[in-house]
Amino acid sequence: PVEECPPNQLMCKSGDQCVDIISYCDKKLDCNDGSDEEDCVNIKGDCSFENDICEWSQNDDDDFDFKRVDSAESGEGPPSGHTMSKAGSNYFLMSVAEAEEQGA
Repeated sequence: PVEECPPNQLMCKSGDQCVDIISYCDKKLDCNDGSDEEDCVNIKGDCSFENDICEWSQNDDDDFDFKRVDSAESGEGPPSGHTMSKAGSNYFLMSVAEAEEQGA
């Protein structure tokens, strides 16, 4: 266990790790126990796409489509979403609608 953290760091709930103060509530898991992302204030419009599509909607009048992808199930895109820095997180994939219609 860590007895005390330096002035610019806070202790994780586990008591065995210190992380920079700026790492708290930044949507990245810095504490091994994830406690740096607990009890964070949700800001309207700030969405990670981990649970839903955040009130986004598809525009049918353009050449692009997006879809929410679970990186654990997909063979396309990155191995994890960037918001929670863990495998199995979600992200949005943007593609050209015409290319998908043609089977590209």
